[in-house]
Amino acid sequence: MNTPSAPPPGPSHGRTFLADRLAAVSFTTLCWVQGVYFLLCGLWPILSMDTFEHVTGPKIDVWLVKMIAAMEIVVGAILIEAAVRRRVVLEVGLLAAATCSVMAVLDVTYVVRHVISPVYLGDAMIELLLLLGWARVALHRKTGP
Repeated sequence: MNTPSAPPPGPSHGRTFLADRLAAVSFTTLCWVQGVYFLLCGLWPILSMDTFEHVTGPKIDVWLVKMIAAMEIVVGAILIEAAVRRRVVLEVGLLAAATCSVMAVLDVTYVVRHVISPVYLGDAMIELLLLLGWARVALHRKTGP
């Protein structure tokens, strides 16, 4: 019965292990940060639409705001669950990065078109910082065998 042998210890193996470990810790940390941020952002308009509108401006389609808020809660809960379990899963990272991208693009697009308040640019900045974090994790992740 042949069992695969571990790669020989050496400088590159050590660096790969450390890079993978750093990527896993960063992945979990980003899941926590984005998960809590999304959870709080999603809960806010559902729990107090009045204070939400006071900060972000009046809304015409309250149902749409609450639907987006509910989606943020779902994504936030998935990210928090991945962080709690320390599950480094490609699909979770893709969900997180894609959601950040979409939210940032929508924030900037609709502020520029004067549809939503410039306060949303603050959210866009946070989304972009999170996206940079996800890009950093992806770049430091081991790509080979």
